Amino acid sequence: MKLIKKIKSPLVLGLAGVMALNPMMATYATSIYLDQDTYEQMETGAIYEDRGIVLENNPMLGYLTYRNVQGNVITASYYSSEMSVEKQNFYETEDRIGYLDELFPNFDYDPRDTTINNIKAGDNIYLRTDVDGYITYISAYNEYSLRYGKVLSWDFDGMQGTLVLQDDKGEIYRYSVPVNTPATKSSRAFNLGTLRAGEWVKVLLVQKIMGQGVIEEEVIELVVDGDTRVISDVYRGELINLNSFDRSIQISRAQSFGADGWGAYTDIVSFGIDPNVMKAYFTGLPVSWDYMTRFLTGGDMYVYAAVEEYMGQQKTVKLNFQSKHQSTLEPSQVIYATPGEIRLMSGELLYLAEDTIVVKEDRLIEPQNIMVGDTIQAVVTGSEKVAVAHILNDIFLGDLQIFRGRIKQVDYRDGFIVETFSMLDGADWYYYPQPREFAIDYSTKFYTENGLVEDGIN
Repeated sequence: MKLIKKIKSPLVLGLAGVMALNPMMATYATSIYLDQDTYEQMETGAIYEDRGIVLENNPMLGYLTYRNVQGNVITASYYSSEMSVEKQNFYETEDRIGYLDELFPNFDYDPRDTTINNIKAGDNIYLRTDVDGYITYISAYNEYSLRYGKVLSWDFDGMQGTLVLQDDKGEIYRYSVPVNTPATKSSRAFNLGTLRAGEWVKVLLVQKIMGQGVIEEEVIELVVDGDTRVISDVYRGELINLNSFDRSIQISRAQSFGADGWGAYTDIVSFGIDPNVMKAYFTGLPVSWDYMTRFLTGGDMYVYAAVEEYMGQQKTVKLNFQSKHQSTLEPSQVIYATPGEIRLMSGELLYLAEDTIVVKEDRLIEPQNIMVGDTIQAVVTGSEKVAVAHILNDIFLGDLQIFRGRIKQVDYRDGFIVETFSMLDGADWYYYPQPREFAIDYSTKFYTENGLVEDGIN
């Protein structure tokens, strides 16, 4: 640590330091300013200083445990009323975070003057202690980062959510997201309960180095893309060419898959491909761009292609190659679903795999996100394996659907969840051993065995 005298009035001395906490801590630089009295105490050896990473902070018992530069684990006591605590503001390191502040405008960063309760495990700290080893001053900061990716799954129980995210490189991340995490979409507050698989999000993370090779990431804020990446079409047709130079695919006799099934034929369609993002499967097995260009071009190959529109460009993001034309089923409701198979109300038992192209609300989702109650139009192979599944909106199998079930949870004036349920079809009840959520509002009518309940929602 090097002391540097600076000319100020009244006299203030600057303490600047740079160090590498290798291998357990990142390299960083910080500046701590001392007044005249504190500096004189340090010269006489009455004040001791150290740096490290917080392992535990217990304000109730008045102690803090940290790992210092030399790798030693140290526990230091403190009186919260007799110490100064600071935590570096996010905006103070402009060269490191400038653009993040614009991406996450609602995040409220800690003020520099704070309390010991805001010092958390994983914080980088500089501290000073007196001759008895009690902490008199502590300054902390965190490292922040941005991650952007597609929601593979989102499990939310009303208080805590589990987010599984896949970035553009194919890496998969899993985060716990508390209900009070700030979230926005198109610059407006966003309800985490409405987050859907297939949406793209920016995640602001605080990274905490807990030890050698141990890094914890905590979600600080979510920004949901404003419907900028959607599946514009799913095509089927005969593969003509895979162009390695401009990275594109050409399909002849192409048909677009819509709510009414397959549309009219188009002689030739062409779309770009990003090999680093695109997923491709040949008769159920994943294949690379290199394999496709070497072995699939020029053969009698049938292909299903999901096309994503983003920033005015259309690119193929998922390809399913089959050896022949498949059959298309009429829309039907899912009455049973597992990650590997579904049963339709029309009677078919269908199998799902990685290569299945599933589109819901113009987003590409994973096959395991197909739920009981979804109405799908499926394209299947001879072995009853789903090649394409289009989940349809607002499709009813009659004038009215009747359910019965045991109530598990009530969301006052908004809805309720049943533990299991049965659905009436004709004269038969079909039982589903899964929860289902129902929404209610002011127009919902409530009945008991005695008849209509006035103002039943209350």
